[in-house]
Amino acid sequence: MKAFKFYIYRISLAVIFGLLPMTMWAGDKLTHYVGIANKKGDYNWNGTQKCHEYTYYYYVTKGQKGLVLTLPIAGYTNNGSDTEPRGYYRWYDWKTDAASSRLTKVGSLLNSFDKGKGLYAVCLPTNPSQNTVGVTYSAPSGAAYDSWEADTIACDVSRYHDGITVVNGTNFSHEPTLSIRYKFVIRKASWIADKLRNSVVDSRTGTRTFEDNQDVTIGINSTDNRKSEANLRLNYNNVKRYYFYPLTTQAFNNKHIYYQPGKQAENKFEESDFSKTLTQATAVKWRVYDETNSYYCEIDCEIIDGKSQPRFVRISPYKLNNTSWTHITTGSTVNPGSSQLPTFKAMSRRSDRVLLTASFVRRKCSV
Repeated sequence: MKAFKFYIYRISLAVIFGLLPMTMWAGDKLTHYVGIANKKGDYNWNGTQKCHEYTYYYYVTKGQKGLVLTLPIAGYTNNGSDTEPRGYYRWYDWKTDAASSRLTKVGSLLNSFDKGKGLYAVCLPTNPSQNTVGVTYSAPSGAAYDSWEADTIACDVSRYHDGITVVNGTNFSHEPTLSIRYKFVIRKASWIADKLRNSVVDSRTGTRTFEDNQDVTIGINSTDNRKSEANLRLNYNNVKRYYFYPLTTQAFNNKHIYYQPGKQAENKFEESDFSKTLTQATAVKWRVYDETNSYYCEIDCEIIDGKSQPRFVRISPYKLNNTSWTHITTGSTVNPGSSQLPTFKAMSRRSDRVLLTASFVRRKCSV
């Protein structure tokens, strides 16, 4: 015996062909579609439709519950926006192309596909948001977490509803042409903490940190005001997505990412300088080294609308020329304007080079 399920929604006049509000029935059997722009039979390795993809990375502790997988759409954590797609949303495990037991439905418009093919919403009568199409993720616990490596959760999104016929109800023939796919790669918190520590311990010329952007050239027009500056940032959009192993007090006070030749013994980080306590980042310390690796200074993160934004920092010749610097070897402070310090210029025949690092506080670990 086969049971048939029907789900009833109210559709606003902006959604379906400009008609008056009407009742629709959404089918729940998923049939993949190659998409309007792809070649016939040209699917991904797991049988899903090919489309533009964007990947985000999250890290979880053992047994962590309720991790919100945030879709990058306007107003997602509030009431959404009418500029965002309303055609189709589907959450599933990317590796299996099926439902994930680690996802919990939050969105009121989400339903389950037949045969365990994930959660979906179609022809939304209201704006997409966490409350309408959102989910949360829960990490494995106990021994399952210890042997677990990663999950990849996908969310297919479309502005269209081709393959979904709305005539006195809904005939779900196949998924629509997809606009974009968001992937969320979720790993153990210790994975990124290990990466942060190992990149510093194994540092070499060129690559010394986890998010090492090497040489970045910035054009600066003037040094006499605050207008000529560059805004730099960490990769992840929330510093709490970083976990790290704090440094010992001795290493925190005396060791550095950059140092002069011959100073490796006293300045280079070793694995023994890090504790084994896994810690979630809450703040960032931005530090600048001069080109000779003799001095460093610390600059504040950006303030937006009166709120600290630790992910961002503004750097400029003006700021570097008007701050105190610390000598790496002696620890002595050198005030702005001292002849001991380099002068950072602009619009000259030469260029100035500084080395910028971001460290997580609660005993730093550089990114």
